[in-house]
Amino acid sequence: MRLIERGQYSKSGRLAGTAAKAASSLAFVGPAVVLPVIASRFQAALDTVTATHQLEAAVTTLALSCRAMLLASGKEQSGESGIDRTMLDCTTSDRIVSDSSDSVIDYKCLVVDAMFHTLLGLDANDPPKTLATLQFYCSVLSSVEPLIGETIFLPIDWSLWLDEFLGRVFVLLVHLESNTELGDVSLSDGLYLSSRTFLMQEQSLWTSLLELLFSRLSTPLFRQALKKISKFVLGNILPGAAAEVGFLCAVIVYAQPKEGVLNLLEPILGSVILSLTDTPSTGFSGTNSSIDLPVLKAALSPGLETSVLYHLNILSVAVMYSGPAVLHCKELLKKVIACSFDAPSPKVNEAGNRVLSSLLGTLVLYFPLEQYKSCLSYPGIKGLELWINASHNHDVSILTGPRWHIAERDEIEYAKELVNLHLTGALLDLQNVCQGRLHGNDTGKEKEHLRVIFLRLDACLRGLRSCLPDFKAIPEVSSCQNNEAILPLSIVGEAGIAIGDSKLREEAAETVHEACKFLLKERADDTTLLMLLIRVMDLIGNYGSLEYSEWSSGRDSWRVVSGSLSEPHVNFITDHHALGLRRPQWLVVEMTSLHNTWRASQSKYRPFYGDTISHVPHHITLLSMDLLNLCLQTYDAVRVSAGDSLKKMLKRFPPLIKDCIPLLTSSLKDPQAVEQSALGACMVLMSRPVLRHLTENWSSLTSFISAVLGSSHHESLKAQRAINELFISFQIRFGGVRRGALTPSFNPSECNQALTHDGLMLYVKEILESAASSLHWRYNLMGHGMLLSLASLLPDRNDVSEADVGLALRYSVAGHFLRNLKSELPPLRPISAIALLLLLGTSRLKQVKTREETLSTELQPIHEKGEMVKSCTESILVPILKDHSFCESMVHSLALDHHYSEGQGRTGRGGGRFQLASDLGITAMMPSVSRGWPRTLSWESSMKGESFSPRIAKLFKCLLQECGSSFLEVLHSPLQDVINEVDERSRQCIAAEVMAGILHSDVPCISEAWDLWLEKLLYKALMQANVESVPEWAACIRYTVTGKGKIGQRAPTLRHKILVTLAQPLPSSSSTSLIVKRLDFLLAATVELSPTFLEKEHLFQLAILEEVVKYMTHSAPQVRESVGRLICILYSNLFQSSKSLQKSLTRANYQSEEKVKFPGSSISTDWERFLVDGTLTAAAKIERHGRDSTDELSPNLAISSNNDDDESLKDSVKWMETIFHFTIGGIKSGRAAHLVPVFIGILHPLLSSQDTAHKDMSALARSTVHLLKWQTFEGTYASQALTAILGAAADSNWRTRIAALTFLQIFVYRHAYILERVDIALVWERVQLLLSDLQVEVREMATATLSGFMKGVDSQWASAFRDRILDAALSLVKTKSQSRDIRSRMTDNGSIAPVHGVVLGLVACILSAPYDIPRWLPNMILALSKFRNQPAPIRGTVTKTISEFRRTHADTWAFDRIHFSEDQLEVLSDLSSSTSYFV
Repeated sequence: MRLIERGQYSKSGRLAGTAAKAASSLAFVGPAVVLPVIASRFQAALDTVTATHQLEAAVTTLALSCRAMLLASGKEQSGESGIDRTMLDCTTSDRIVSDSSDSVIDYKCLVVDAMFHTLLGLDANDPPKTLATLQFYCSVLSSVEPLIGETIFLPIDWSLWLDEFLGRVFVLLVHLESNTELGDVSLSDGLYLSSRTFLMQEQSLWTSLLELLFSRLSTPLFRQALKKISKFVLGNILPGAAAEVGFLCAVIVYAQPKEGVLNLLEPILGSVILSLTDTPSTGFSGTNSSIDLPVLKAALSPGLETSVLYHLNILSVAVMYSGPAVLHCKELLKKVIACSFDAPSPKVNEAGNRVLSSLLGTLVLYFPLEQYKSCLSYPGIKGLELWINASHNHDVSILTGPRWHIAERDEIEYAKELVNLHLTGALLDLQNVCQGRLHGNDTGKEKEHLRVIFLRLDACLRGLRSCLPDFKAIPEVSSCQNNEAILPLSIVGEAGIAIGDSKLREEAAETVHEACKFLLKERADDTTLLMLLIRVMDLIGNYGSLEYSEWSSGRDSWRVVSGSLSEPHVNFITDHHALGLRRPQWLVVEMTSLHNTWRASQSKYRPFYGDTISHVPHHITLLSMDLLNLCLQTYDAVRVSAGDSLKKMLKRFPPLIKDCIPLLTSSLKDPQAVEQSALGACMVLMSRPVLRHLTENWSSLTSFISAVLGSSHHESLKAQRAINELFISFQIRFGGVRRGALTPSFNPSECNQALTHDGLMLYVKEILESAASSLHWRYNLMGHGMLLSLASLLPDRNDVSEADVGLALRYSVAGHFLRNLKSELPPLRPISAIALLLLLGTSRLKQVKTREETLSTELQPIHEKGEMVKSCTESILVPILKDHSFCESMVHSLALDHHYSEGQGRTGRGGGRFQLASDLGITAMMPSVSRGWPRTLSWESSMKGESFSPRIAKLFKCLLQECGSSFLEVLHSPLQDVINEVDERSRQCIAAEVMAGILHSDVPCISEAWDLWLEKLLYKALMQANVESVPEWAACIRYTVTGKGKIGQRAPTLRHKILVTLAQPLPSSSSTSLIVKRLDFLLAATVELSPTFLEKEHLFQLAILEEVVKYMTHSAPQVRESVGRLICILYSNLFQSSKSLQKSLTRANYQSEEKVKFPGSSISTDWERFLVDGTLTAAAKIERHGRDSTDELSPNLAISSNNDDDESLKDSVKWMETIFHFTIGGIKSGRAAHLVPVFIGILHPLLSSQDTAHKDMSALARSTVHLLKWQTFEGTYASQALTAILGAAADSNWRTRIAALTFLQIFVYRHAYILERVDIALVWERVQLLLSDLQVEVREMATATLSGFMKGVDSQWASAFRDRILDAALSLVKTKSQSRDIRSRMTDNGSIAPVHGVVLGLVACILSAPYDIPRWLPNMILALSKFRNQPAPIRGTVTKTISEFRRTHADTWAFDRIHFSEDQLEVLSDLSSSTSYFV
């Protein structure tokens, strides 16, 4: 709960919400602890003046926990309280809401008071607070039974609360600001009027609250509310809150349909009719026989238009769920709809569209009635509603479901009347307009009439939704044996009563198809009409799409509401547990209604695949072609809208895609095609259904690839960007195609002909080769990307089932990509490298090994396959490589791909590859063709090269394995040339990559070349490498010695020879840079060596270790750093290999705690003892010299009389720095587990070296400690490390004692659960002794350490310490005379420490509870106050501690002060106030 209290008022909304949900869940588990906290925090937030932001979080928490409060109070009222009052008294940071002994009334009164006090939270200027308040009201109303004057369970006057609530709601609606201007509502917003105010957003419970409230009101209260609402609605015009006011009317009509229609709908209808009676009329509604009225230039006045539009928008929402009650005013509604369509105002016409749509929906759709009325009472708690769980059999068995609206005969007849008038009649008017029978040459009047016709059609189709039957689809005869037609699968579900038949939908499709042709011919630039046409076509063709959209949005809203109104399955308040979450019944009914809506959306969603494929209805084909033509239009809005509708249609009817592909591809490939058609084609081709079709149809795939590669004539930036995005989407989603010959021959000239997989690859390859010079560079990349994608589908070339033609094709394509390695197009080279690695795959060297391991019966086909591979290599790849200057050009071109930023050194990774961000999509999504490298951890970038590419190294490795000595001969000269160019970093990097690939190839010719020229060339490259290229050559060495196989256990052939080359000693006169270079190469080689015991590698590492320890006191810092890192790797490798060897010798008798001796070492002692003893000796020498020296030593030591001692001191400092680098390298490399014994041995010297006269060494020591403090010591190592730390804490140097205490804090925290109790006792004993240390800095650090210890999980030690320190403090201040004795004794400087230690012990206890008031804390503060008059530093410690206490408890002091007595508060006040001269 302490954590929840802090998170509740966090500035992070997510953290505050999580804390509130956690508190609500815990309230059902521990109500006695949680509920008082929530109640007190809410009351505090309600009373506060300066922190009003806390009210939102407090109300949210109260809303989520309201159910638990009501259950707890109801359970206590029934006499079965599960809350222990003693638990309430035991809480330290909370207070009880009331002093009354009856906590039942407390929680009820709290909820009632909150219902009234939070009404002011309904503020249009504070949306978060308003939403939290609505959530609270919704939670309360969902828990109590129907509301009467004063409910039995909740003592609240609902009549008074309702009046005040409505008053606040009216003020809220008046001041509500919408982000949308009046009437600026898109038809795509949904079936009903949408709103962009915060009340109607997804996270709001505005709608749920209103439905709950008015559905549960008693008849007197309902009439009281109806009177106020009717007066408010009819007396105010609020354009910015039309949807909110309309929904307020809708819930009134839903709760009491007859009274709502009589008191709200009829007055609004009368007002609209009266307003439009004497206004001009166009006659476009279809109710008049003549429409030849000259009123097109007339318009409604702004005020009248605003008033009419506002009332129509209210009506469109208010009639949503009116049901049969709306029949009482059906004539008025017909007249209002006719007047709205006849009005010369587009906004009024659109409002009439919404009214007609809502009216048809409420007549024919299914929806629950009386959904929000309470049905079940909680067992044993009268007046509280029972929430249910759908998976609980008991809950389901006692449910009484709501009534559902099912259209009666009168409703159906009225709906049919409206359909005949505004759907059938509009279709007839549309035919007449398109045929030119009505308006002749009056284009303005024709446009307005078409707009109204489309609005009428849209309203009818949107209102009927799936109640208008779908097109009939006749299934094909299946290929089954009985030749019976298989009907497509369907999901049972309906949205409402069927109106009309499929012929009406077919007639609408035919008429709209003719209208589309008319508009594209006569009004292709009228975006308004085209958008309306697309909307109508979408409603006709995409059956069930509206239901799916409604289900999708409703599901998200339901999730928000259910998250606020849920009872966990564990309920310890009433012990009424469940199998899952419990929710209000109305919420379960809501989910049921949404599920029925989803089933209705999927009922006719036929699968068009396999044996159940059906004919696509002819009318769907017409509409899809029309939408496709609209997708290629000039205007963006038209293209996007048509594209969205077409994509939904293609998803339902995949066979349509094949008919769309020719037009789409021609829009890209045709030189006469305009930019807009290319944009539209790319938009459709990028959709998932089309991309999925491309993987199933060779003809479409061929046409698509040809179109993309032939679209370079589109020069606009938009078109090029769209084509590039299309290609990237294709590359991402292209997962392969079904291979097989669809046609026996291949003719590149017939690009639309269906091809085989191999033929398609050849086709793309011929395009790239024939138009290489004229093809744009980006299309060149696209072509090669497609060729690579097709090549990735080829089977393994070692598969004996692969045809000879396929193998030849593989090598032909590989030869094409091989030539591209010297291309002048930079992004093409990485693609070619990937393609070659993919095509060459497993080398012939591995084929030979596989062939040797194969059974004799399988040798013959594999041998034949190997001969074919060899033949293809020699006939295709080798001639290319032997071509004049090819290898030289290839190496130089690949070197250009390594670019370095200006002034970049060894500290960061380079830009390495010349690849723009726009080109990443071409290569980044390519398949992985190489195993991850390096295998081991790289804690420094220089260890894997700044721009070294393992992919290029593997490429040369594969080429060498494929072509053998032929490739090595032609590569010798170019490799030698780039190695000689020492100052060119890019050339040095490509040389390192080529050398790495050669040395790691393991082909037979390499061993011969090694003895002839390769070893000398490698040694020359390593020795002459400058500082900038050393990382690349280090990466080369690391790559060459990397183990092979899945786990890297198999050593490369040349590994030992390379190691011998690296081990060659340097001349005694070698420079520092040369030594550092050699050490870096050795580090790169040894870091990849396997820890398993291999004799050669073991002896090599041992020899190197014995050599490099001589450099531990080298004069150059960079040499010492390299030596420390190298010793770390060598020691860990030798430790593991020796451990493995001893295990193999002693089997189960080996103990890990024994010292590990390295076989073959010339040093008699083990390396661990050697390093530890050397460190202890060096640290002792430095400390002794610092203690004896009178002058402070600087890093550059002055020459003293005793030169030997001076040199010895310098060597000791250098040794320590090397050991620190050793420790840092061990931790960063992840090998610390093998170095723990050494770390423990050097821990004391390390802590003592952090503050010495040698500043560089001390800074390095602090960096080492910073890393080492996070190291975990397991098993007995933890006790050994603790012993070393405690030894440092008892050191004679006070700075070392401070360093030990600082390190001890984190060490104990990280090892709290693995330390033995004996060790913990030693820690507490040592730190308590340091409270009385002679050095004040040590005492203060011990105080901070103890304060942290007492915050831990084990309270036994803390409790004992508090009792002991309090007794010690009280014994010092028993009498005033004794206090004077204390002051007299402390005149001596040495005797102040014990008393100060007692005071600091009190301080540690007080600071261990910075945000809480435990029971023992007031006594501690009172005891501390007794020392306020003692001399410094005691007096300063007391003042500082009290100041810190007041600061940390300032926010909660109003609650915390109740834990202090009056005397204690007075003492605390005296300590906090400043001393004054005046009395």
